Amino acid sequence: MDGSYLSIVLISLLTKGTDGITVEESCLNEVGGEYCTRSEACEGKVELSDILDQDVGEDNIFFIETSPKEVITPREACSLESAARNSGLHVVMVRAGNVLDKSDNTTCHILNRFKGAISIYHIDPEQIAENTPIEGFFTSQKLKESMSKFVHSADALRLLLIERYGGFYADLDFVILKSLTGLQNVIASDQITKEEYTEDNQLKVGDTVTNAMFHFSKGAPILKIALQGFNSVFQPQVWASGGPDLLHRSLLLICGFSPNTAYRSIMMTSERFSPEHCGGVSVLDYRSFFPFGWMNQGELYEPKRKKAEWYDHLKNSYAVHFYHSSSQSVGSPRAIRKPKFYGARKPAYLVLALDHCPVAYWSKDLF
Repeated sequence: MDGSYLSIVLISLLTKGTDGITVEESCLNEVGGEYCTRSEACEGKVELSDILDQDVGEDNIFFIETSPKEVITPREACSLESAARNSGLHVVMVRAGNVLDKSDNTTCHILNRFKGAISIYHIDPEQIAENTPIEGFFTSQKLKESMSKFVHSADALRLLLIERYGGFYADLDFVILKSLTGLQNVIASDQITKEEYTEDNQLKVGDTVTNAMFHFSKGAPILKIALQGFNSVFQPQVWASGGPDLLHRSLLLICGFSPNTAYRSIMMTSERFSPEHCGGVSVLDYRSFFPFGWMNQGELYEPKRKKAEWYDHLKNSYAVHFYHSSSQSVGSPRAIRKPKFYGARKPAYLVLALDHCPVAYWSKDLF
């Protein structure tokens, strides 16, 4: 395949035909079952610059990889690509490793095709934690004893990043659907399983928040409270101790509840957990980021739905979480195959990937 043809193919991937069939599908057939072939631009390794050497503003959405791996998976790439296309923010990925391997097809195309929209930096957790309440955590015995060192490292690192720079944080298993620029100082719950209302007809939005996606301003009090309390509450064998549990307790404090308030004893509504009552922080309708709650995550795959049905279900959502970490704990995440293996009804990940992260989706045989 010569360079001119490859360029035409890549440009065509971002468009749709007037008959409603995505050009990605016809392109896939035209190039013999491959999204794009590796070229001389997809060789070698790239050394990442350190984020602490960069001038980083607040209009960002941050993603974190705390393992030392050197490649970006298609689903991780989907988070980056969908954010670059839809969020209205600059995308920043920070990685504990300082090298990316461009011989990996997905990694190469994220690096090459989104240079202006996605910045990928190395981060040294120990260095960014210096002179903060959790200095020393990343080399501590507690972290060495962790049931999931990379997850617990990411719990701490997201607090440091957003407290320092401000902006959005999201896990690497989201698909971003809409602009996030109108949201500030927001968080949500992933614990709702069905739509319910209080006696005052206020939507119940959960009894605890999650740290999978949120926005806070630089130096936000809720993050300062969380960082101050991190070392005292973190338990290496408790999954959520330094993550959702800590952030929810910090939220209760800034919303005026007693430190002795029993955990998960308050059913939240957006009216009570509003900027007026919570120091400028809003707890959003859970559908904003978690249209399917943690307990309902299987519904993202079964039953399959038609495209219009999925988008009707997601009409109130800015993003969709696919629960990669928790799905790993109960077995391998479900592989998504190419469209030809499905009928009109497809799993949500396939429908959204075709529309919001085509480069990531077509970069490997399985998504």
